[in-house]
Amino acid sequence: DQTQKKWRIKTEKGDYRYFDENSLRASALRQKLRKIPIEETNIRNNVEASIFQLGYHYSNDKSRYRSLAKHKLWAYSRSLWINFVRIVRYITQICQRALFGQKLPQYIANLCFNMYIIVNIFLVNKSNHIFPAKLRFSAI
Repeated sequence: DQTQKKWRIKTEKGDYRYFDENSLRASALRQKLRKIPIEETNIRNNVEASIFQLGYHYSNDKSRYRSLAKHKLWAYSRSLWINFVRIVRYITQICQRALFGQKLPQYIANLCFNMYIIVNIFLVNKSNHIFPAKLRFSAI
């Protein structure tokens, strides 16, 4: 675009480096992203991975469901399943004792019960925006 403002600066070699408003915006965004702590960056990466995982099984980027209610129900259930699998993997990873024999069925039952509690709290919080509940549970 010929109407866009462009500037130039002289480099150490004596050449000119040209830039425009888009380059300035991109540079400002890169500097802003550099200032974000690593913990927040990891959270953002996890959210983006969750969004990718949610739509991963779409063939040709199309949903199987044709009404908004069915589509929302699918999205909620898929999101809960994704998070359930992540919680199971995380708890299994940090668990110090062996999960075999008699302990494994009890472990899975406790985990499923806790997920049931989380889903119920989520449903209650969705209808009650004034007093959101705090999640407190243990998997073992």
